[in-house]
Amino acid sequence: MLRIYSIQWNWYITRQQYQLFIIIILFYIHLIQSKTIRLRINEEIQLNTKIGSLFKYIQQQGGLNHLYFIKINNTNDASKLFHVDSITGDIIVKHRLDRELLCNINNQYNQLKKYGKMIKEWLPNFTSSTICELYFSVNCLNTTLYSNYQSNRHRNKLPISNKLVTIFDIIIELNDINDNGCQFIPSNQQLIKIREDSFINDTRFTLNIPYDPDDMINGNSVKSDRIWINNDSNIINNNNQNILNYFKLHSLSLLNNITISNIYLELELIQKLDYEKQQSYTFQIIADDGISSNDHQCYLNVTILVEDCNDHMPIFEQSMYIVNVSEDTPIGQFILQIKANDEDTDENGKIIYNFASYSDDNDDSNYFYIHSKTGEIKLQRRLNYRLKSSHSLKVFAKNPENTTSGQIKSFHTSKLSTTQVIVNVIDVNDHFPRIRIISPTGSKTLELIEETPPGQDIGIVDVFDGDTGINAQVNCKLTNQTIPNVLRLISVDNEMSNSNQKYKLTLQKLIDREEFPIIEFNVVCWDGGTPSLSSNLTYKIKVFDINDHDPVCDQDNYTVDVMEDSSPERIKNNFEFLTIHATDQDEGRNAKLHFSLDQETPTYIMNLISVNATSGTLSTMGNLDREKLTTFDVTLICSDHGEPKRMTKVKIHVNVLDYNDNSPTYSQPYFEFTITENNHVGQLVGNFQITDDDVDKNAELIVQIEQNTEQAHVYLAYFGNSLGIQPDIEQLKLHSKDLLISSNLQKTKHIEYIPHFKLHSQKLPRKNISYSNSESTLYDVKLYIDSVIDREGLIMKYKDMVSDTIPHYGLLEHINNFYYDNKISQLSSKTNYSIITPIILLLINTHDKGIPKLSEYVSIRIHVLDENDNSPRFIYPDPTDVNRTKTIVSYKEPTGYAFTQVRMSIGVQIICINIV
Repeated sequence: MLRIYSIQWNWYITRQQYQLFIIIILFYIHLIQSKTIRLRINEEIQLNTKIGSLFKYIQQQGGLNHLYFIKINNTNDASKLFHVDSITGDIIVKHRLDRELLCNINNQYNQLKKYGKMIKEWLPNFTSSTICELYFSVNCLNTTLYSNYQSNRHRNKLPISNKLVTIFDIIIELNDINDNGCQFIPSNQQLIKIREDSFINDTRFTLNIPYDPDDMINGNSVKSDRIWINNDSNIINNNNQNILNYFKLHSLSLLNNITISNIYLELELIQKLDYEKQQSYTFQIIADDGISSNDHQCYLNVTILVEDCNDHMPIFEQSMYIVNVSEDTPIGQFILQIKANDEDTDENGKIIYNFASYSDDNDDSNYFYIHSKTGEIKLQRRLNYRLKSSHSLKVFAKNPENTTSGQIKSFHTSKLSTTQVIVNVIDVNDHFPRIRIISPTGSKTLELIEETPPGQDIGIVDVFDGDTGINAQVNCKLTNQTIPNVLRLISVDNEMSNSNQKYKLTLQKLIDREEFPIIEFNVVCWDGGTPSLSSNLTYKIKVFDINDHDPVCDQDNYTVDVMEDSSPERIKNNFEFLTIHATDQDEGRNAKLHFSLDQETPTYIMNLISVNATSGTLSTMGNLDREKLTTFDVTLICSDHGEPKRMTKVKIHVNVLDYNDNSPTYSQPYFEFTITENNHVGQLVGNFQITDDDVDKNAELIVQIEQNTEQAHVYLAYFGNSLGIQPDIEQLKLHSKDLLISSNLQKTKHIEYIPHFKLHSQKLPRKNISYSNSESTLYDVKLYIDSVIDREGLIMKYKDMVSDTIPHYGLLEHINNFYYDNKISQLSSKTNYSIITPIILLLINTHDKGIPKLSEYVSIRIHVLDENDNSPRFIYPDPTDVNRTKTIVSYKEPTGYAFTQVRMSIGVQIICINIV
């Protein structure tokens, strides 16, 4: 075996010297030997005892003059327990050597305690060595003399050479000595519970085992023949009975385990136990390792508790109980208490009581209740001497079901104990008369039809008394009738029993259901006992209705104002406008009402309104229009569902109110007027008419000129056949404000110097309306102008608008594009304005005063006509020039050459004359 250890020297060497040392070590390394030295000593040997020397194991060789022994310290071995002399190699004990501590023998004890009750199953599988060995290593070196070497820097001690001679592996085996006593594990106290019915010679209990950490191979541990039950009578038990008569101790060996305590103990039951005689046994088991001293003995204190089993049955104190009980004893009353005894204790000595019937049809036990634990019997149902004068009860006593009898966890009838209880019932007058009322047909409800003639039998009164003799003789009478003497009680002979009396209930008066829908009465009955017992029963007779009343409405005539159906509020209310409330004094189908319109209602009315057949609510159908119908009458029929049917009629007058749903209407889609220039201030331009089909404020109209500051717009239009343009004003139609806004007309400039136009509206009588509804409202509107218009002034001011005006109005739409383009260029290049007509456009707005306000627009076109109010005037030559106008003409000009031009104006027309 070759081992190399790193040895740290305290010498200081140079680098060259260290390299030389390594070379020497490598040279001799093949000569190193390893030896195993085994020593055997007893544990607990005295400290500083020499147990061996390593020097004798060194083979003397040449050159081995200076041996040096070094113990290799290792925390994982036993090197700290021993000292090795570095010169002699002597091994000396330096610390206590406790085999049980050093070799973890005590860990075995802890494992045994851990397994506790499972020790018997665990022991055969437990393995542990009894050999205790300690290990450590020692190196033996051969060293030469030291020489002093003076370096340049400092002085060093340097061995010339070192040789590792031998590596010793030391094994020290510790022999066990008997230095420990034993103890029972897992505890020195053990409690054992044994049922008293346990079988003898077949019942064994495992006991705690005695454990000794010493080596049993050397005979230092517990021995199986040194375990016994202490037979000292003062310790065994309280009754001084010999425990050995009841139990036998068995010490068993585990042959396959010789490393630890190879025995376990069993306690055998050898005599039957009786819980009722003795409930516990206490004794002691002693074990030792052969040395009879307290230090080497251990004790197991055993307590055996005998468990009771149910081996005794309950026994009643009496075989029969007799008790007399009055039949009027209240429910829950204590009757008597029975008692049984059981020699067993605790759960096995508990007793429960219950009833048992002699036969399946015996219900005596239903009258009584028995407390299962105390045996107290109480009344559960009322007793009745008439039904049964005596009750026989069979009562049994047994142990609870969770107790055991012998080895069987169940209950057998053989363990029952029974007794008989006789209850004699004493009769008393404790039954009140029992009243039952039925109809002649057997129904529990009494009924009759109103107006039923007197003498009819409407009910039977049946009275029964549960007593006997005079206590059961009953008499009855009627009291508290809703209608005095409306009913009569007549006795009916009954030969079957005196305790059962019958009467018939006879009607004596006519009954009106509307006045008395329910007839109440009270029947009072009493018996002949002392004291007398009486009963009373209040009953009702339901009176059925016949259809003898007409429906009645709140009113016979209604006048109602209804807004026409175009109103949004009418739509919100589902077009409902009236609910007829009616009642009928009858009931059921006779009072169930149905509403409908009279069959003679005109068809056009049927198309306007409807009625809810159940609620009587009248609604229009969304077609009600005041402009078509202002008022109408309708008849509503309210009828019931009786047989025969009864009905009533209601007259309804309906006024249709106006809703502002008609806009003002102009007599024409647009209006065209003409006015000659140089007009008079306040001159009438024209008039037009407006109508509104609504009434009142909805037809009150306000007419006004639209646009800011009521200024008109002016447009220049071309008319005349010379341009191929139709003079029909239809080509300038503007039907509404929307059309005006959608065009480019709004870009046209205002005529700044034209004063306001004025409108005057007047409401006309309806007789003047010939083209619309005769109910419509008519307004006549007159248009006046307060300023003088100069046609030529308008044209000259706005002549630059000529080319823009035509495409805006589309006057030449019927002309082909080529011809149209030529005319436009012709108009643009010439100054002939005689065919130009100024047109003033007004937009009229009319709105009513209704809510919501409705309005309409119409356009008015005013053509400004020419008047011969301008004389011709020369433009060239200038007539105001005092000199004569001269024109120089070359004599070479050809004939027809226009050498000058004379220009004159007539209004806005300019005429040019060429002089040739």
